[in-house]
Amino acid sequence: MRALLRSSPLLRLPTWVGPTLLLAILGYAANWLKLEIFFNVDFVFGSIFVMIAILRYGMLPGAIVGFLAATCTLQHWNHPWALLTFTLEALFVGRHASRSGSFLRWDILFWLFVGGPLVWVFYHHVMGMEAQATLLVFLKQSVNGIFNALIASLIVLVLPGRLKASEDLRSFREITFVALATFALVPATILLVVGTRHTIEEMKTRLAQRTSRASLIALEAARLLPDTSWSDTNASELRRVFDPTSADGVIFLSLLDRDRKVLLSTRPDAKPGEPLPQQAGSQVALGGGIRHLIPPAAPRTSFLQRWRDSLFVQERSVPGKQGWIVVSETTLQPLLATLTSEGIRSFGILLLLILVTIEVANLISGLFSSPLVELQRASRQLPDDVLRDRELGLPRSRIAELDGLISNFRSMAQALTASFAEERRFKETLEDCVIQRTEELQQSEEKYRALIESANDLIFLIAINSDGLPGVLVEVNEVACQRLGYARQALLRMTPWDLESAPSGKRIGQIMETLRQAGCMVFDTSYLSRDGEKIPLEMSTRILTLRGKPYILALGRDLSERAEREALRTALAEEKTRLKIMDEEKRHLTEKQMLVKDLHDGIGGIVTNITMLAQYGLAQGRGEEALGKIAELGAEGITEIRSFMNGTESDDTAWSDLIAEIKNYAIRMLEPHGIQVQVIAQLSPTVPPLGTFRYVQLLRIFREGITNVIKHAAAKHVVVSLEVTPDRYELRTTDDGVGFDSSKVRRRGIANMHSRAQNVGATLVLDTSSAGTAVVLSWTRNEA
Repeated sequence: MRALLRSSPLLRLPTWVGPTLLLAILGYAANWLKLEIFFNVDFVFGSIFVMIAILRYGMLPGAIVGFLAATCTLQHWNHPWALLTFTLEALFVGRHASRSGSFLRWDILFWLFVGGPLVWVFYHHVMGMEAQATLLVFLKQSVNGIFNALIASLIVLVLPGRLKASEDLRSFREITFVALATFALVPATILLVVGTRHTIEEMKTRLAQRTSRASLIALEAARLLPDTSWSDTNASELRRVFDPTSADGVIFLSLLDRDRKVLLSTRPDAKPGEPLPQQAGSQVALGGGIRHLIPPAAPRTSFLQRWRDSLFVQERSVPGKQGWIVVSETTLQPLLATLTSEGIRSFGILLLLILVTIEVANLISGLFSSPLVELQRASRQLPDDVLRDRELGLPRSRIAELDGLISNFRSMAQALTASFAEERRFKETLEDCVIQRTEELQQSEEKYRALIESANDLIFLIAINSDGLPGVLVEVNEVACQRLGYARQALLRMTPWDLESAPSGKRIGQIMETLRQAGCMVFDTSYLSRDGEKIPLEMSTRILTLRGKPYILALGRDLSERAEREALRTALAEEKTRLKIMDEEKRHLTEKQMLVKDLHDGIGGIVTNITMLAQYGLAQGRGEEALGKIAELGAEGITEIRSFMNGTESDDTAWSDLIAEIKNYAIRMLEPHGIQVQVIAQLSPTVPPLGTFRYVQLLRIFREGITNVIKHAAAKHVVVSLEVTPDRYELRTTDDGVGFDSSKVRRRGIANMHSRAQNVGATLVLDTSSAGTAVVLSWTRNEA
């Protein structure tokens, strides 16, 4: 369905419909959020979006936005004349601004010569509003409309891109004009509105206070009157008491009995013995018991007229008078007259300020932009002036930056003039340059020929036919002629097909396909010399372009001596292999010697442990238990000797075997001495085999560390951790013994541990303190 709507020219809507509706909604909301100055004399801001619609989409969308946005005034002001005026404003400005530029000036003209007369007709003649109030509405709407047009101009300046496809870029003069006018008028307008509202609030407060004071005076006077019915009351005495509080006719005072009938009133329409006339309409509480009574809306009656007939009302009960009520009513006509006069004066001054400011801004913007306009005109003529060597018509400016820009243009013109003069001189010597260039080309060709001829390889330049296959030889070097046994002219009539010992169209096609894709290729081939000799060649080829045509540059290296070089390389490889085998045998011999040494050291450790166990058993009276352990260690010594001898014949040992050996050894050696042991192992599943030599060395270093713990540490707990990954391992033995001073202790066992660590490419670190000792053996693959 959506595709049908897009494809049908009858159902296709203009592109501006959606944005116009959005701007209309924004304009309606801006009018709804009005800014009240006094007595429903409001500032509305919907025409800002109307002007934006005019600038972006033209007169018709602007008029639609103006009409829809102005419908909000029907609810605000209870008459259609503002709606009609604002719609005509959009049509007038949209029609004229689209033809001759700035819509701000046209909006000013509208309010001075069209909007003002319309306001006079609609408000004064049709609605019957007083001339002074009508003048206030005219001035307010004019200021409001021009203010909105100014804000719209400022928004347009900061919008990205152009407003319409047919619109030129914004001129510097217009930007300066709008900026100056905005920064001068917007603060003045805001100050006027804020000051006027503040004055109104003060006047309303004073009027309410006056109403309250008059009510209190009347209340005191009524309290002194005799408590009789109204028919027996001395009317002259009542008037004598009440009249001084309302001598100016602004405040009406009334005294009502318990039935709310008039005993006495200064209101001309109030009659004694009858109820006090009450006005209908809306009421607004003002505080202190005072309420603002506003007459109801009537057809063709503005809110300003309703304010004129409204009252501030306060009622007070008379103490001790059995239901008597004093009613104080204050009219707003004097206040409204004063505010109207002040509003006319303020808006008149503001409108005059707007007109003067706009003219001054126009003058200043013209002063700023005229040098730019002159510079634009002069720069347009600059190429022709430079070519004809004429005086440049560049302007002067009192603005430093602009004058500097003009000076830069002048310097650029002078540089261009000098450049053109140099070009003329160059043209005059062009023939000499051509001759010189020809000589340089000849020299370059001679150098090229010398390079080609001095090469040891066979060089061919081959044309490429229209079918993409190699054509005739275009160029060959002397080495190719001598090696193939042909004269140069004879070779230049031949193709690679003629020289191939075993030409193959399929192979040639594959070579050309690879050349086209990769741009270069190296392959082996063989050419036949004139006397029938088969010459093996390593051909290095590349496609290049000369004068717009593709060619193949082929360098053929004679491979006749390759066999000798290959034999020499084979002999060298065999010798390297033999030397490597000898080195491997030497390494195995060294490892076996060290294994024998380890065997000796291992048995020594076992014997040492047997001796200490014997002493421990004798000292503690546990001889049988010590003898049992000694027997176990003896059996272990025999087992270790066998394992060492078997290890010399084994190629690899698993890490899991080392972990089991470490755990069993630690428990077996330490727990008889009352030392608790904890073994932690982390083994990666992809770790490579350990190797017999490294297995024995790691085990010997660990056992030496355990022996030192038993002999010297006086420890209670030992933690052994082994972490193994494909790239590194770490064996850490930590005790909580007394530690030792590594700078003073020189033990052969520690030296042997460092030596063994170096033999397997590992690093041994001893970290000791009074809190214990940590022996850390670590290895990484790049250290091995």
